[in-house]
Amino acid sequence: MNSSQFSARFNLLGIRSISILFLLLLLPQTSAILPTMQIISSSSSPIYAATSFYGPIDASSSSLSSSQTPPNDRGLCSDLDDPITDYDPPTNDFVFLVPRGNCTFEHKTLRAERYGAKAVIVYNNAEQMFFDNHTESQQTGLVSSFPTNLVDYECSNGEAQVPLSSLSTPYYSRSNDPLFTSCSSNSKCESNRCVVTGSIKTSSSPSSPTMQVCCMWDLHQYLYPDSTLLDSPPTIPSVFITSKQYDEGLPLTLSISPRPRPKYNASSFLIWAWGCFVACLASRTSGSELARALKKTKEKLRRGSGATRTPSETSSSDDDMRREDDIGAGESMELNAKHAIGFLVMSSVTLLILFYLNIYAIVTVLYAFGCSGALSQVMIYPFMRKVRGWTNYTKFDEICMTLPLDIGPCSYLDVTSTALGYVIGIVWYVYSLKQNASSYFIYWFLQDIFGLCMCTLFLSVIRLPSLRVASFLLVAAFVYDVFFVFISPLIFEKSVMITVATGGEGPTTDPMVCEKYPDTDGCAVPNPLPMLFSVPKINDYQGGSSLLGLGDIVLPGLLMSFACRLDLSKALVSLSNGEQKEKNTTGYFFYICVGYAVGLMMANIAVYLMEMGQPALLYLVPCTLGVIIKMSMSRGEFAEVFKGPEVMDKANEILDEIEGGDGSRGGSDGGSFEQDGEQLLSPNISGSDAV
Repeated sequence: MNSSQFSARFNLLGIRSISILFLLLLLPQTSAILPTMQIISSSSSPIYAATSFYGPIDASSSSLSSSQTPPNDRGLCSDLDDPITDYDPPTNDFVFLVPRGNCTFEHKTLRAERYGAKAVIVYNNAEQMFFDNHTESQQTGLVSSFPTNLVDYECSNGEAQVPLSSLSTPYYSRSNDPLFTSCSSNSKCESNRCVVTGSIKTSSSPSSPTMQVCCMWDLHQYLYPDSTLLDSPPTIPSVFITSKQYDEGLPLTLSISPRPRPKYNASSFLIWAWGCFVACLASRTSGSELARALKKTKEKLRRGSGATRTPSETSSSDDDMRREDDIGAGESMELNAKHAIGFLVMSSVTLLILFYLNIYAIVTVLYAFGCSGALSQVMIYPFMRKVRGWTNYTKFDEICMTLPLDIGPCSYLDVTSTALGYVIGIVWYVYSLKQNASSYFIYWFLQDIFGLCMCTLFLSVIRLPSLRVASFLLVAAFVYDVFFVFISPLIFEKSVMITVATGGEGPTTDPMVCEKYPDTDGCAVPNPLPMLFSVPKINDYQGGSSLLGLGDIVLPGLLMSFACRLDLSKALVSLSNGEQKEKNTTGYFFYICVGYAVGLMMANIAVYLMEMGQPALLYLVPCTLGVIIKMSMSRGEFAEVFKGPEVMDKANEILDEIEGGDGSRGGSDGGSFEQDGEQLLSPNISGSDAV
């Protein structure tokens, strides 16, 4: 058994499994509060703030002077109908700096609007932690209520014991901060501020009790509306900043606006370019046997005209013509109309299973296994063959073991390339277990390489025999994609396709809890299923990735592969019949590649305009299937291409004759392709052998 056959057979089980997965799936959240607003001025860096879910986003004025609230209404919690007294507003447009606590955020904003403010900045503080616990006055010392553990503070981030007699009341007074230095200076205490917990320790010295202080949580918070208010929503914006941001000082003159994001992220262009490259390359690779046969036929005709080959040309040509080194050599499966119907049924069932059952981990393991074999066969094995040729290291060709299951003898080259592929697959799988794995370069880079290898291997194994089958399959995929993206929300209350592709439900626990304790149940952010290309968004503070499902490559790629093999078959038969120049050199393949690029760009534009995921096949199917139908009609070839071009059967016969030289499938069209007793290609391996 030769090296390539070992690699192909060793990965056959994985290839079949992944091929079925592709036909069944064909897939075309945050755990923290993200500050989406910014407070900017000409004299300082932007201060990022959390947004509100009521009122406008932008302030009506681009130049606001910061102002404290009136002393008699410091928290802006007076009744909304109370008259405004003893307050002279600034002459310029101003923004109120309001401490958190005692009433709802929307109430504060409506009250600020009564005072004439153009915006509101609510800041976090320790005082509200006491008032939230129903303490009316902090002057009562030990009998006061205290902040709540885990909600208001975390002792593992910073802790200290302070003499009770040294504390000033109210306990949230900033005059106590110097006593808390040993707590607030802890590197884990990001707020740099601590609060008393109410826990008094007397064991060491009963006459000198101490109070426990712990690191205060100081996080951004969304400003939610108050459903009990009967007033109209505020007409001024409001944002939330942390206590630390407030302590560091706000500019005297400022403006409030959303944080800038790219209108069109460059990652969308990169995923488009990568998708086009992979689709065209994988489709072109599926015709490599015919391409080499065409090259060999041209060379034979050139030699027949009097030209001769040099020894180096002979060696290079013979090496290039080894069909045994083809990706998926000897393994192919032609689809038919039944497969198209089966795809529509089984892929729908599989997608619903993934929608209802949490089996993403199993899918990831299967994908890692299949991609490791694909990487070995598509990239590592060919590269190591080149290295062997460059170095003349014959040890690679020695047999090191014999495996069962019809795999047979294995050389060091076989074992080494396969082992490397699975080592890389394990590395990728380990990173897939991390939270937000897509943010790691090695993860998404390897995933995109895996996708390239899988698409290449898939299109080299799975083939379409006619435009009729292509039409059935692509129309079925078109209906499937559109239904599960756009129509399924009407039935299942959410898009089944997008939910499955993005890895299921996002965090279900309060974002503030998840930001404090990310390991809490319900805080995990699922990683998308791996059967897709991923490119992280560039210069976007919200993160995320541009995604393209491998199904959007391999389904149109099957049609592109068919067009490529049709073009090469025409050229090969034309030359074998004695014609000196193949006809229709541009053929179908080039135009379908252009149509694919146009369709994928349309899908990208739709994502940008509609700000939601799109079924790419909605655009790819008309732009690829429509192109070949229109071109075949204009050339008068539609009937033949639709039922299955005979020229492809003739090309396969010629290919078998070139490779086998035994005339088992005839030889009248192309004649004998042996010269001086030299068998120009490897022993006959029929390209129609089914997987």
